[in-house]
Amino acid sequence: MVELLVTLAVTVIGLAGLVAIHGSGIKANRVSRESAGAIEVGERIMEDLRGIPADQIAPRFDPDGTLPVDVQLGTVTGGPVPYAVRLIAEEIPADTDLVRIRVEVNWTELGAAPGAEGGRYDHRIVLEMIRTKLEQL
Repeated sequence: MVELLVTLAVTVIGLAGLVAIHGSGIKANRVSRESAGAIEVGERIMEDLRGIPADQIAPRFDPDGTLPVDVQLGTVTGGPVPYAVRLIAEEIPADTDLVRIRVEVNWTELGAAPGAEGGRYDHRIVLEMIRTKLEQL
């Protein structure tokens, strides 16, 4: 009888470990899916920005039409979670003919409130490119 109880205890402990591993795997898959969605959103926006001449980016997104530009492009849905997109465009200080374009895609894990637990569930990916204002280059 004692042997049976020991075997049962070892089995329960082993099964509890398997359940914990399974839960971690599910969370990792979800976070990976959310990250892939954010990367897709960021790449799509970067591709759209590549179609705009570098000297036309500021007039398109800023009422003043001058650099630097720092605007929220809104929220993109269609993936597993809504993604907030921010565009930052600025001249590179060493060379005024170059423009750094930065797209930030922010999201909060599904079901969490933004900023919850000190931002533990908040995520961001950043894509950057450098363009020249001189189109002939």
